[in-house]
Amino acid sequence: MTQGTVNSGLAVPSQVIRGPTRSSALAAGLCLGLLGACTPTASPTTAPSPSAAVDSPSPSAASPTPAPSKATAQAAISAFVDRVSAADFSYTASLTGRDFHSTDILPIKGSLSVRGADYAVAATFTFPDRSKYKVEQRYVRRVGWVRFYPDPWQKLKAFGEDDVLSPFVDILAPSDVTLLEVLRNNQYRVRMSALLLHPSLIPAFNVTSEHVDRTKFDVVIDQAGRPISGKWQLNGTARVSGQLQEVVMELTVKFANVGGSVRVKAP
Repeated sequence: MTQGTVNSGLAVPSQVIRGPTRSSALAAGLCLGLLGACTPTASPTTAPSPSAAVDSPSPSAASPTPAPSKATAQAAISAFVDRVSAADFSYTASLTGRDFHSTDILPIKGSLSVRGADYAVAATFTFPDRSKYKVEQRYVRRVGWVRFYPDPWQKLKAFGEDDVLSPFVDILAPSDVTLLEVLRNNQYRVRMSALLLHPSLIPAFNVTSEHVDRTKFDVVIDQAGRPISGKWQLNGTARVSGQLQEVVMELTVKFANVGGSVRVKAP
């Protein structure tokens, strides 16, 4: 493998092979040199504690009001499920957050566009030397595509429904959603399991054996079941230069164009 310059410990290779999905399809990537070229270990090292955990809803986001009837809250959840499970449901969302590792924290900025079963997600990771690298994944008419910039798009031959990064794809019944908190203005905070990003999309060739342990997505919805904003967290593991490490991803999500005109096309 031929490598280029080294800036602040970040080795930028000129040609590498990277597995972009859980289905082990191949694509190009970059080297995250600061994530520890250590000898393998049987247990993962611990990532720094995220600054904003998602376990407990924050009372500062919106003050609780006297709880309406259980039927009113359940009606909002049912409306949400009906909306997100509709075949033509569409929206866009901005993504802002961080990717936590044992020795590094990578800021993330991205976007998500969804139209029915099709989606397009893009994320830019900022490395410790301030260099930025973008990755995109699209899923159109049951075909997956990935691109690690500046390399071209690649069609993912081994891409199944379990690889889909559309967060509401598995929300099919009210039982898939848990009510966390009643907020002001007939809004509710609900929780579900969802995937927005996956550790395999980290643009570093020395990251392998990615595994997701759990995810949670806390979403604020209105009485009509429209998603407004959310906090997402993923906990998992990956090997970085052979060392097993904990991976924590956190994103703040802001929804827009809910039910509006959104176009998602193949590359």
